[in-house]
Formats: sequence, structure tokens, C-alpha cells
Amino acid sequence: MALQNPPVPDLTYQDITMQPNGHLNRPVRWGGTILEVRNEEQYTQIEVLYYPLSSSGRPQSNSATEGRFLIQSPRFLDPAVYQKDLDITVAGLFTGESEKRIGNKTLKIPIIQENTLYLWPKQQPQYYYWNEFGYGPYYSPFYFGFRPYRYYGYPYGRYYW
Repeated sequence: MALQNPPVPDLTYQDITMQPNGHLNRPVRWGGTILEVRNEEQYTQIEVLYYPLSSSGRPQSNSATEGRFLIQSPRFLDPAVYQKDLDITVAGLFTGESEKRIGNKTLKIPIIQENTLYLWPKQQPQYYYWNEFGYGPYYSPFYFGFRPYRYYGYPYGRYYW
């Protein structure tokens, strides 16, 4: 339930980064693409590239990103399961910021203490083929037998075989 319904108020990445001290221990629901998973002695930390969420709670990776955030989980999260480039959504509490050096730049990255975590399955590309019924995901040109000459009647115009 926590992943389907955003908390009230629904704090965005920009809200938190503009006034981090004013939003400590407030609930958030964020998501993005996994960049790195680190297992420490007491917790697992997932670094995520933030993307806004759709109405279903899935990160919209076709949108512009605003930055990075860290998910801290008290349980062990296997890096083989929580792989780089998979989409993830977290519901939890904003507990502060961490500094991370990326190249020559030092960034302050929000930390979310995880309550609920959801790893989205990879989206399979949908293939659409042109067939006699128009575009459709279920029919390929080979479904009824591929005949590239089917609609080209020479010299009398179009006819069907």
C-alpha cells in the first residue's frame, strides 16, 4: 500500500534538497534507476538515480533526472538481485544527507531509510508489426505466411491472393 499511495504531503526531490533540515524524518516515496549497491556491516546502501514516479509508482526513466539519493536498508540486499540499471521504488523516511565525491565535485545526497522497497521487472520492448489488420503486438508478417508481393498486382493495381 505504501508504494501505491504517496504520503501526504508528497515531498519531491527538489523539496528535500532545498530545505533538508525542515523535512527530517518525513515520509517520502521516490524511485529511480539503481546505480550501485554496497553492503556494509549493519546495513545495505543502494545509490539510485532519481526519476519522478508515474501514477502506479514506477519511475519514469524517460523524464529528466534531478539527482541521486541513497536507500539504506537494515537487511541484506543481494547485489545479484538488485542489479545496476533496474528500476526501484522506495517508501521510507528522509533521515539526512550524505556527501559523495563524483569526479571533482562533492554532492550532498539525500538518505531514505527504507520501510518498503519494490524492484520493478525489466520492461520488455513491444514489437508492432504491420499486417492486414493494422499495427498489432500479436501478429507478425509471418503469422499468416509472408508474401511481400501480396498487395502489388502488376499492371492492374491492387488485388489480394
